[in-house]
This record gives sequence, structure tokens and C-alpha cells, in this order.
Amino acid sequence: AIAAATAIILSSSALVSSPATTRDGGDDWVVSEQRYRVAGDVRLLLFWVSSDQVGSARITWSAEEDTGRAALSLLIGSDPKRAPRRVNEWGYVREETHGDSATVVGMRTATDADSPEEADAKRAKTANVGLLCSRIDGTAAQSWTTTLRIGQDATYRQVRPVLHQIAADTKWTEVQTTRPSEVSAGFLGALNRMLRATADSARGGGAIAPTPSSAYFYKDAIYDLAIRRSERVARVRMRSGTIENAVRSEFAVTNRKTRSLSRFWIVYGTDGALAGVPLRAGYQPKWWLKIELELDDRIDAPADPAVDESTRLRLNELCQR
Repeated sequence: AIAAATAIILSSSALVSSPATTRDGGDDWVVSEQRYRVAGDVRLLLFWVSSDQVGSARITWSAEEDTGRAALSLLIGSDPKRAPRRVNEWGYVREETHGDSATVVGMRTATDADSPEEADAKRAKTANVGLLCSRIDGTAAQSWTTTLRIGQDATYRQVRPVLHQIAADTKWTEVQTTRPSEVSAGFLGALNRMLRATADSARGGGAIAPTPSSAYFYKDAIYDLAIRRSERVARVRMRSGTIENAVRSEFAVTNRKTRSLSRFWIVYGTDGALAGVPLRAGYQPKWWLKIELELDDRIDAPADPAVDESTRLRLNELCQR
């Protein structure tokens, strides 16, 4: 369930114009990073059990200036020793873009459940990770999915070994669909455009102009991303400090095929290096689970696995079919 929170803080290569952390990732890749504290609430009978740090998340942006390639990844998860009921949920998403094309690799723990007790029971029996690879070009999208059984003690700090567990003869399910011209190559770019446009509109006072909705691909479906409501936030008080001049937006994501609806909120900056950068975000994937993220560069978040060249090559191999 924590892996579902990937949707609430991702954005694209233009997100960080002057990032909190910058370093040379090698191979002519410039790397920028943001780290987040993950807090969680689990409902047990009539009460909520809360923890202000159940895990962490890291957004990593990288770009290759000579070729125009760019990539954004999110690694997010819980630490079982910290999380209520020793929850071990995690996910990793990497989207690499080059012009109008994109390659998306995603993985997340597959323990969806209708109650905390059911989630416990499923985790006790087996530990599975769902895998997704997508290639999107100007006219079509191809996606492959599979499920991998992993060790129950594998956390988001072991993404690299999990990736190398995927055998050459792993059976994948393939889906294909055409791409309408108005549909973005992926969620990352769609969300980024909306955050940036709304932050620009909010800068300098006055009414916040409505931001048009945006459509994007995920696997074989088209989703519509829309802002339902935006309001100014004079100050955002966080453990790492206070940020002034922010916007809080409530988002809705609708699957065009099934009409299923998801909601989340993001508080993001409007000025300088934090313009369009999520400061806080919240999501409730289940009636019994709430998740909130907070920007905190002091937090111990695992590094993006793709910063390592061999792992990046492994990720690329998964989608070469």
C-alpha cells in the first residue's frame, strides 16, 4: 500500500531547477535528489495507530545533456522495525524520457488487502513483487507485467538484488495499445506540468488560475489527472524548517476504462528552487491506512538503484523485448 504513494510525489525532469542535492552520477549524467520522511496511520478497531517515521522516500532526477535523455525515479518504502504491525511495503518507479518517447520500469510489493489483518496474513504466507515494463513512443504503448516471489525480509533497501533475481525465462504478460496524440508518455510529465503551471500562476499574488487536466498512460490504460481545488498556504512548517509561499492542491486520477477514481493532495513551493517541488503529500489508499510524506533532507533514504551503472543496464534490459 505504501508503494501506491508513488503517485503523489512524482514529477518529471523539469521538477528541480536548483535541487537540494546535486552530484555527478557518472557517464555524463547529472543527478539531483530530494528525500522524504514517510509517516503512516493504521486503523485498529476504533483507533488510529500512528508513526511519524515508518520509512522514507527518495526522488532522483538525472539528465544526459548531450543526448537530451532524462530520467526520474522514486524509491519509497517502510522499515518493518518502525512501521505499525511491522508493515513491509515498498515500490520503485523509474521513467526515462527521450523526446516524445519513454521507458517506464516499476516494481511494488503485491499485498493488497481489505484489512490490516488480511495484509498480515498475506505477508505471512508469501512475499511477491509485481513488475512492470513499458515502452511508449509517439503512436503506441507496449507493456509487460509479471510477478516475482521474493524473500519476506526483502525491503526497499534490497531493490538491486531483487532486480537480479529476475530470470531470463520469466514469463511476462504483454499488452499493447495505441497512443492518442494528446496523451502524455507517462504520469511523471503530466504531474510535473500541472505542478509547474499552478506554481507559476500562484507566484506574485492574485487568484490561482485553473490548470487544465492532463492525460497519461499506465500499462494499457489512459488516466486523466485533474486538480479539483487549489489554495494558498502562507507557511509550511516542517521538521526541517519553515517554507513560505506554497500551494495546496487536491488531485483526482480517473481511469478512462474502468472509471475508478483515486485522490491525493500535494503542498508544493512557488518560489526559487522549490517552485513546483512537493513539500508534503498525502494519500489514503485503504480505509484503514493513511500515508503522508514530508520533505526532509536529513532522513536516511536508500540511494536510487539506477545510479549504479550495472543496475541501470539491468533495468534497460528488462524492457528490451
